[in-house]
Amino acid sequence: MSKAALRQVTHISDDEYLLVFDQDGFELEVVCNIDIRGGIPSAAFTPANLVTFGHLGDTRPIVAVVLALKRARDSSTDSD
Repeated sequence: MSKAALRQVTHISDDEYLLVFDQDGFELEVVCNIDIRGGIPSAAFTPANLVTFGHLGDTRPIVAVVLALKRARDSSTDSD
């Protein structure tokens, strides 16, 4: 079984993003919730078992992409 490839990121709500992955021709949907407390970001994935069983591989690059999108959204919202 190959690692899932990130195909799409969609903003759901303030801190939630829908991540769509492709793995061996199947679509996997995961919700990522970004929490920044004290300047330190953390991420929670639902369903968590996709992360636990290694389907997503190393999640640090995924979190980096979602965090960059969140910061871009937050900065564009602040300038409005």
